[in-house]
Amino acid sequence: MGYLKLYVDSKRFRQNILIKKSKYKFTWQKSFYDHIIRNDNELNRISDYIEKNPQLWKQDEYLIELEKMADQ
Repeated sequence: MGYLKLYVDSKRFRQNILIKKSKYKFTWQKSFYDHIIRNDNELNRISDYIEKNPQLWKQDEYLIELEKMADQ
């Protein structure tokens, strides 16, 4: 389990660097919920979500609208 935390922390660190270089003001979500990963299927599903979620930001309607406003 220590490897998963290391993986998540490294992804979050890299995202922080990218966010600080961007033109957007961003803060991490302050509240969250814990979830016990009970099997390999859950681990793979959650890992895929963590890996692919930033790519989905490009399709996020709210972010697209913010980018339009920033360009004006």
